[in-house]
Amino acid sequence: MQYHIVDITFDGGLGAVVTKNQVLRTPVSEKLTATLDDTGANTWILAHELGNNSFLAYLLTPTGLNTTPVVSNSGPIIQAGAAITNFRGNMKISPNGEYLCYASGGDSSLNLFRFDKATGIVSNPLDITNFPTQPFKQTPNKFYGVEFSPNNYYLYAGTSYVSSSGLVSESQMWQFSLADYDAGLITFRATFLSPGFSNEIGGIQLAPDGKIYVAHKDRPFLSVIDDPDAAGSDDMLSINAIDLQGRNSTLGLPNFTDINIDVDMFVDDLCSNQATDFLVESNYDIVSQLWDFGDGIISNIPNPNHVYGIPGDYTVSVTIQTLVGSATETMEITILETPIANQPTDFGVCTLEQFVAFDLCKLPLKPNCLKVE
Repeated sequence: MQYHIVDITFDGGLGAVVTKNQVLRTPVSEKLTATLDDTGANTWILAHELGNNSFLAYLLTPTGLNTTPVVSNSGPIIQAGAAITNFRGNMKISPNGEYLCYASGGDSSLNLFRFDKATGIVSNPLDITNFPTQPFKQTPNKFYGVEFSPNNYYLYAGTSYVSSSGLVSESQMWQFSLADYDAGLITFRATFLSPGFSNEIGGIQLAPDGKIYVAHKDRPFLSVIDDPDAAGSDDMLSINAIDLQGRNSTLGLPNFTDINIDVDMFVDDLCSNQATDFLVESNYDIVSQLWDFGDGIISNIPNPNHVYGIPGDYTVSVTIQTLVGSATETMEITILETPIANQPTDFGVCTLEQFVAFDLCKLPLKPNCLKVE
């Protein structure tokens, strides 16, 4: 495992590699992932050693990389050996930084863990390999891709059966509910998502558009899960969704760091010619914001108010910038005409009765009659 340093100020802003091939640890598996720490200002970079069950968590801060890792001994041993399957397979951390999962080709296992983004510690291993396999012609013996849903409720994994000759006879996609952190319940609730494929399922990647993309080895397309936050169904995976224009996919996909920037917009007082109040909140500290009130007026005030002169429907958006990136929230609002209270005509009643009936229909300038007793 090595690292390199790029100085983006070099070459007119194009950047240059100023430090390279700095060895951190060897030997390691191909499992590599990253996530933000609890402050949102630093990044944990995680790897896994070979020949033991040691996770290595390196903290990257604005001042540089701490080359002394936090070591967690948890879960099964990833065996070292000559076979590439011993150390292949994806490792991912959920967008909220609470779960970690890796697929292991060597021992044909799927393993789930808790992750502490404050300390970098990996703990509480669960072996979720033995889920129902009735749709399979044979028990799967190979795992590679894994990924979490944006809402952190579901885990996705690709499974394959490989014969003794090394040929893949069937591959399938599965969804696992994380409602309960219990191996028995997670495997019991496993949901089959797709028909069998004759090619191995490779990398499974959550993209910035909120969709999950699936690689198929030696196939000229990618498959897509359009709504990975939804409960699983057998038609959830869109096959042949992305045409690779005659080129074939291999196993890998870009390993993005999954960051969920939540944006919540609140609006109060929706009357014309009066101040409408706006508020924005996020799960990360907001550095700056830009409001578009939908009537041609913009503002960079954190929580502004705005006066709409004309009743009607408006599309309001706010784009926030945080330490980890930007995000936009949009809302449709309806501005109502401000009601006008008319001064009624004074009238008097002289009576000794305890209760008096007023017939408002007899009052002037009142087209709608209302009788109150």
